[in-house]
Amino acid sequence: MSLIASLGRRLRESSSALGAALYRTRRTFALLGLLAFTVLAAIGLRRMKGEVEHFPDIQVYPRAFRPVRVPTWADDSLVRSLRETSAELPPFSILDADLRASLDRHWRRNPWVREITRVDKEFPNKLTVTARIRRPIAYVELPDKSAPDGVAWFPVDSSCVRLPGETTTPPKPGATPIPLVQGTGAATVPAAGRVWDDEGVRDGVAIALELFDLYNSPIYDRLKIAAIDVRNTGGRIDRKASEIVLATDAGKLILWGRSRRTKAFGEISTADKLAHLTRILDAYPSLAGVEKAKVYFEQPYVVLEDASGGTRVGQAAKHDDTDVALTIDNGKAPR
Repeated sequence: MSLIASLGRRLRESSSALGAALYRTRRTFALLGLLAFTVLAAIGLRRMKGEVEHFPDIQVYPRAFRPVRVPTWADDSLVRSLRETSAELPPFSILDADLRASLDRHWRRNPWVREITRVDKEFPNKLTVTARIRRPIAYVELPDKSAPDGVAWFPVDSSCVRLPGETTTPPKPGATPIPLVQGTGAATVPAAGRVWDDEGVRDGVAIALELFDLYNSPIYDRLKIAAIDVRNTGGRIDRKASEIVLATDAGKLILWGRSRRTKAFGEISTADKLAHLTRILDAYPSLAGVEKAKVYFEQPYVVLEDASGGTRVGQAAKHDDTDVALTIDNGKAPR
């Protein structure tokens, strides 16, 4: 009886082991089948996506791009340049996963474009591309023997990037002033879109940025800056003299000191210089009778014109402590 019971137990154990093995085998095959299905589905979807991306209805045609919003200062040449850059792109799918990066790489080839900041899709095939455009902040003045007056001007932006265009006639003033940078002594002119690696140009651009505090203040209605003279930048002519001299449209000179990029010890802030200039203008409206105004010391003073041919030094009018300090706001500078 015990022999029969032992054989029965062994049969049951064998049967159980065989069932477990078959279950594991079925599960393995099921998992392999699911994996194969997933791979095939992924390949199929990828191929389908590739086919869909070529559907004519979702193709974007860059030649149809048109500016819908441009800066108020932009002229026809900038708009034309943007259209030409668009036209250089081949048609592409609105489903392109790398669309913004691709457009950014392409548009950065245009010297006017700093970067693509946004791409809005409107299916099936409409895009609105938003770009940050470089804005002229100054014109670098250089000798040019081929120009009628022997001078040419080149626009640069706030990052010292040379912008397209060269003019041999004095740039016309716009709603926002763009001063001339004179006396850089630059030996070469970079290609459009390249950084102008010259200390004089860098100082001129830095001063142009500082002057945005003046343009956004009531002082500008009383004084218009036409040029930034940087020939003494770094003290290369006279270390004791003002490195930067501003010239007004009436030919008055303002001894500005150094640009704030030098971080020189003892240099007062832009706000203090503007406060000094306000005091001088209160005493000498429009700088009438003034030859030079020095604003980069704690106590400003002026050199007066003298009908006899000499000059006289005069102190700026005393003021109370209610002057408003103008703070630097780089957000107001052009980009």
